[in-house]
Amino acid sequence: MRPINEALRLCPAFPTTPWFLHQTCGIGGHRVPAGTRVVLSIWGLHRRPDLYPDPETLRPERFLERPPSRGTWMPLGTGPTPAPPPSLATPKSESSRGCPEGRAAARGTL
Repeated sequence: MRPINEALRLCPAFPTTPWFLHQTCGIGGHRVPAGTRVVLSIWGLHRRPDLYPDPETLRPERFLERPPSRGTWMPLGTGPTPAPPPSLATPKSESSRGCPEGRAAARGTL
């Protein structure tokens, strides 16, 4: 499963995902009002060197060394319903409700 996880990290099924802000928050130093639609870059999230050292290298063992934290690995996008059958889905990240800036994974990826 680790090689599949790493391949999905480098090539997520959905490189971006829409996000609806239910509360006003700050993103990248900008105040963004509630009701705004933003796009989360899953591709960018999976290439953050602070989350995945040497992010451009295919290293399946990284999932043995340190499993991804909640909200830092979203190969199948976000939302209440996963794209593949539940038996193939990975644990869901935090829901798309609220402000993404409060989640370590979202900072710097929008």
